[in-house]
Amino acid sequence: MTSLTGRQRTAIGVVVVLAVLLAAAVIVAISLIASLSSERPSPVPLAERYVTALANGDATEAARLDGHDPADEPFLSDDALGSAERITEASVEGYQYVGDAATATVRFTLDGEQHTAEIGFAWQDDAWVIDEGLASAFSVTGGVQSPSDYALPFEIGGVVAPDESGEPVFGLERSYLAYPGVYDVDLLIDPATIVGITIDPALASDTTGEPVRFTALPGAAETRIIVRLTEPPVSDTEGTS
Repeated sequence: MTSLTGRQRTAIGVVVVLAVLLAAAVIVAISLIASLSSERPSPVPLAERYVTALANGDATEAARLDGHDPADEPFLSDDALGSAERITEASVEGYQYVGDAATATVRFTLDGEQHTAEIGFAWQDDAWVIDEGLASAFSVTGGVQSPSDYALPFEIGGVVAPDESGEPVFGLERSYLAYPGVYDVDLLIDPATIVGITIDPALASDTTGEPVRFTALPGAAETRIIVRLTEPPVSDTEGTS
């Protein structure tokens, strides 16, 4: 059997020492991460403030908590949310987190049915912040040849879109955000030109009735309110005021 030279024994010794040091560093890093995570407070109080604001129609507080700017999202406003049928019996069922991310499961009742949803959080500046709230997207379009020819003017709770003029805009595709609720949408066009209305996904549908009602649910696909017309739309803000 060939014996190891002094240089070989030294090299093996260095490798063993390095392996031990590396394993120790990994253990220390894992322990440090676990220690930091265990010291972080629960995000549940923040989630509770958020769903309470939504249930009370306080969109200003909800937007402050989830980082949305009502100037960019006009229907994340007190007027719009205050006009909706809002969530009730809201509660936070639990949470989990890994590192700098956390999720909380919330349960609420809307339009007589129970729903669950998740709120996402990020650890920033030694505190949890909401980085994925409960707002969902919707759009209102219509046309003669194509259902998306025009972004139609509409109103929710006194808030008018696409802009304050109440005029239809050809070729504009615009989605808006809404907090959980059941909303009545007043179409600001001549109702005599409406052939039919479809809401996709089919949470509700109508033929020619106004106002149009739709349900905004977190986690759902974008709600598309599609209006079929007999002729290009003309603003009817004077007739609907």
